[in-house]
Amino acid sequence: MMRGIAVVLLSGAISACSSAATDEPPTLEVLTPERGTLSNSSTVRVTGRASASKVTVNGTDAVVQKDGTWEATLQVEDGITLIETHAIRGDIDLRDVRAVMAGSLSPTDGTTSGPIAARVGAEGFMKVGTALAATAQALDWQALAVSMNPIYDTSGCNSAKIDIQELSVGRIGIGLTPKPGAVGAGVTIDDVYVKMKVNFRAVCIGGSTTAVVRSTRANINGDLSLAAAAGKLDATLPSSTVQLDGFSLDVSGIPGAIESLVKGEVRKAAEKALNNVIKQQVPAKAGEALGGLLAQPLNTNLLGNATTFTITPASVVIDDTGLVAAVDAKVLVAGGEGGMFVASPMPLDSMTWQGDIGLALADDLVNQLLSGLWATGAITPTVKLEGPLSVLSAILDSSTQSLKIDMKLPPMVRANNGILELAVGDLILSARDASDTEVQSFALSLTTSLAASPSTSGTIAVTLGEPSIKAQVIKQSTTDDTTGEQLEGIVDGAWGLVGNMLGDVVGAMPMPSVAGMQIGVPAIKGQQGFLVVELPVQ
Repeated sequence: MMRGIAVVLLSGAISACSSAATDEPPTLEVLTPERGTLSNSSTVRVTGRASASKVTVNGTDAVVQKDGTWEATLQVEDGITLIETHAIRGDIDLRDVRAVMAGSLSPTDGTTSGPIAARVGAEGFMKVGTALAATAQALDWQALAVSMNPIYDTSGCNSAKIDIQELSVGRIGIGLTPKPGAVGAGVTIDDVYVKMKVNFRAVCIGGSTTAVVRSTRANINGDLSLAAAAGKLDATLPSSTVQLDGFSLDVSGIPGAIESLVKGEVRKAAEKALNNVIKQQVPAKAGEALGGLLAQPLNTNLLGNATTFTITPASVVIDDTGLVAAVDAKVLVAGGEGGMFVASPMPLDSMTWQGDIGLALADDLVNQLLSGLWATGAITPTVKLEGPLSVLSAILDSSTQSLKIDMKLPPMVRANNGILELAVGDLILSARDASDTEVQSFALSLTTSLAASPSTSGTIAVTLGEPSIKAQVIKQSTTDDTTGEQLEGIVDGAWGLVGNMLGDVVGAMPMPSVAGMQIGVPAIKGQQGFLVVELPVQ
């Protein structure tokens, strides 16, 4: 049985010791709002009838007329709100709980966009640089340098042509530092060795020699520019400088007329070869590593429904704290165009980023997806009481053959103040016999937390915490009364089905990534309007 669940039986007679002046238990009927009510208003009018001395709605006294009718007006926040009504007479308290969804309602027709963003902080860039250095270390530097030949070539009576024959390097280090508008790139290359063939003409007399350049360390510095183009992140290194520390040159047999020319050009040729390899390879590899920061379009099947995510690159912003790459995304579930969700858009600049790598997903996108799937009926199945669910047969009416699950409201994710919460309002469980006739029914409203963990496929797996539930008997069995403890078992089995589906759906959202990075255990939390995943890089 699920522990720590608040379960409240909200209808039917309650046996209790009444006061001396009261023989009959109170009655309670809530007329409005109906279960499954959606509203664009920030207030909800609650009305009903009761035979009770006192009626409260969410802790506030309702106005009760002499004929037993009553009403109250509630202020509600955006999202799913539980309305808990109590009819009290003497020591007896009768309760009704139902849910409404209120706020700025938008259709799930794929026209409303929301941001998906990824951030790499300063520490994250250091680790990206380490990964790029390992990639650069594995390059065939000699083949890349030879492909540039001739590295120097002039004509005339005092001229030279220089070709690289051999090039080797030692340890490579790459440091990346974000700054306004660019990422500073510093590359160090130890133990540089370059052997070159020099063909020269001195006073129109030709000759050739071999030159060997050595450097204890080459330092190459420049600024990487990053921009979103054609759905990917392009990196370029427009300009860079090269400095050779511990430089030495071994060359002989050059006529004095061109000795200074050749020696100077040999050094420049070595610098040019190193710089060209870096300019060709590092931006491309950086683009590959960071390209996943822009979430990509996705066509997938979720709970049997074709689902399309449309992605439009929006911005790349770099400052001293890091880089934020963002896209605008839209989602459309085939057949789910008739759903509605509460839209609460928030700007990305309201985000507070932490950690090495951060991912942010507008909760509006998640709610569009959940509402679209809800509108198709994908998350309201009818299941046979067999396999793992067969244990519910001992709890439900003996004639029960199947359990129909119906959500009166679409599920909704709320992200705020470090908390990420999934809310479900008026989940109706209907126990049905062999002829599909309802024999019992119950209403559940619940909230649960969301958490994240690495999946075997390298993506983020979303898991649901233990829910806090309020439950109500709508129709009781004619042969047996289900107790509160037994109702916990029904909740456990039904929520296991629905909760796993919802977790899979949220985890299927297209999220940014960073290639070649070993990711630690992610943490998922809520900021106002965003699901935020923090990914530590190991």
